[in-house]
Amino acid sequence: MAPRYEWPLRGSSDSAFSRETLPLDPIPNENIYYLIEFEDIRLDPDSRSISWQGSPPLILSESNYTTLEGLVLAEGKVKTYVEIFMEIKKFFRKKFASSQELTRVQAQIRQLRQELAKIGVPADQIQIRHGAGYFWKTRDLN
Repeated sequence: MAPRYEWPLRGSSDSAFSRETLPLDPIPNENIYYLIEFEDIRLDPDSRSISWQGSPPLILSESNYTTLEGLVLAEGKVKTYVEIFMEIKKFFRKKFASSQELTRVQAQIRQLRQELAKIGVPADQIQIRHGAGYFWKTRDLN
């Protein structure tokens, strides 16, 4: 039987994330594969695909996946506009003035919500805290 390895997730040990371990080649640190599951969403960082409540996977662009992963891993905590912008700015050729950062983040969230709607994710799953940023709505916030 092939050994099983577990890739540590970014987050606290008492978080609501589940870890899924998959059988891998017997050589550690090669072909490591992991999935992130949180409540109704499943993220596959390797393929940048997501599924919602068992839906067929949807492949996202790098910037959309990075934004979504950051929001989900924050577990309901607000990610500021600056934090989101710093994560996604590497995907854009154009340099943005600081006055344009908020607009770019708003456009990114709007685009992400449109993509998520394709697999049935409610538009209000990504919540806004005006003047602060965005957060992923968790069950305890309902």
